[in-house]
Amino acid sequence: MNVTLALLLCLTLQQALTSAYPRSAQKTVEPATKVQRSIAIRTPFYLYVDSSEIAEHGKSEEEKREDAYEKGFDHAYKWATIAGVIGGWCVLLIVRKQGQAIINAERAWVMAELDWAPMFGSITATRDAFGQPTSAITMRLRYRNDGNTPAWVDEIKARFEIVQLPNKRPDIKTMARIKNGVLPYGPIPLAIGGNEYVDFPLECIGQEELRKINVVYGVIYYRDTFNKKRRTFFGFQLKGNDITYLPKFPEYNKHT
Repeated sequence: MNVTLALLLCLTLQQALTSAYPRSAQKTVEPATKVQRSIAIRTPFYLYVDSSEIAEHGKSEEEKREDAYEKGFDHAYKWATIAGVIGGWCVLLIVRKQGQAIINAERAWVMAELDWAPMFGSITATRDAFGQPTSAITMRLRYRNDGNTPAWVDEIKARFEIVQLPNKRPDIKTMARIKNGVLPYGPIPLAIGGNEYVDFPLECIGQEELRKINVVYGVIYYRDTFNKKRRTFFGFQLKGNDITYLPKFPEYNKHT
């Protein structure tokens, strides 16, 4: 009787537990396979130890001082190398500037002056073949060598225009090449202090107006004794019979 009651009680408890915790919600832990057990056993464990710290710890005080001296010497050597490179570049720049100053002191310098050609002294109002109003002039360009070495003039270009204000820089592409004299036949030598001139006509569209200025500008191409190509720009303003340098436009009167 007692045994029967005990069995009934066990069955009742088992049904209660099964209804409270179904099998789908229970987690089962599967036993590890042989491969997993072998991987877990064979996985190495590494312990990192800084050998330099061990070596440093084992050094004597004298060895530590020698190492500190060597490190300081290395740093000093690196900084000395950097300072030497910078100093070398500075010396090269100074030498280059000094060399350029010597060349500028000994090179040729071609200067230009503009005047009216003989029997011409004013702007002539004309018209072209299509009846459009134009203006014509005939000028004399004087150029001389004020440098300490000879020069050779290769080419001269010029332009005449009547405008309200000229461009900030002379337009070389619109200039006409002067073909008068001996210029087309080869370079003209200019000795130290040498003077030469060339007469040439120029023409432009338009005529004189009150609010416009008459401008003549150009460039002289020459070579110095150092075989360096140079240029002299010139710019002048025509006011009646007077010829003055073009004011407030430094690009029209400079040397390269």
